[in-house]
Amino acid sequence: MVSVIVPAFNAEAFLDESLLSIREQTHQALQIIVVDDGSGDTTAERARRHANADVRVELLQQANRGVSAARNAGLERAAGEYVCFFDADDVMLPHSVARRVEVLRQTGGDLCYANHLVVDACGRKLGESRGVPVGDDPLIELLKTPTMGIQTVMLRTHALRQVGGFREGQTHLEDWDLWIRCAAAGLKLVYLNESLNQYRRHETNATHLYDRMLAQGLEMLDRYRSLAKGRARRQAWVGGRHDLLRGWVWSMWDEDWPTPKKLARVATMAVRHPQLPAVFARVVTTAIGKRLAVARSQNAKIAKAVD
Repeated sequence: MVSVIVPAFNAEAFLDESLLSIREQTHQALQIIVVDDGSGDTTAERARRHANADVRVELLQQANRGVSAARNAGLERAAGEYVCFFDADDVMLPHSVARRVEVLRQTGGDLCYANHLVVDACGRKLGESRGVPVGDDPLIELLKTPTMGIQTVMLRTHALRQVGGFREGQTHLEDWDLWIRCAAAGLKLVYLNESLNQYRRHETNATHLYDRMLAQGLEMLDRYRSLAKGRARRQAWVGGRHDLLRGWVWSMWDEDWPTPKKLARVATMAVRHPQLPAVFARVVTTAIGKRLAVARSQNAKIAKAVD
């Protein structure tokens, strides 16, 4: 049996579609645990209707404690040999669970991860996000990048419990933290190069979260600095810090250029992160290059039209 844990907070807009996609999996031996994390909308009522219609669905309610605590609460209730986590606004493709169970059984792996499709709020396809294959030393990749989306991951339940579940004090990049601990504990990670789910991207302004994400990401990598042994791991660890800073700089952009207010934020953050000015310069160079390339392309089209 597979335990599917669905943390949900004010998820009424998409919860029905998400739960139906799980209930309609080709692999039917499921325990579906919806953890209502103190929602103020109809999330609990909707989940209860699914539980009344399908004995595999369970509703667990708690005061709002955050997504990591919700996932851990679901993990405590999990009775399946395998466990996976799924956000309440995403959609599972029909063979999602079956394919991952098959891969774990065939390979003897402890953790299987795959690709996912990216869709908008209306379900229109925007693209595909691919996982990053890991080699014999998964930490070489995982100290630099998360490599996998949590909605694509399935683990052996006993292995996840041994690692310790999600770090509840970390509100951002908590899945990346878990993947590093899985690799450090010697779990066998297996990549499945197939898209098994639809990740729903919402058009919301979350710029105010980037400062916290950067701070917690850098703190996390500092926590695992002792794992960066040897040249390859050390380079990956340094690269991970650089990528976090670069991502933060790009979050400052409004269309092509940052506003004066955001430039002031860059200057303020540079006091705490001395590497930031160099990263900012590289991002600006890249942005200018892209803008010039677009201008050259437009000028070429105009010249051709005139001729």
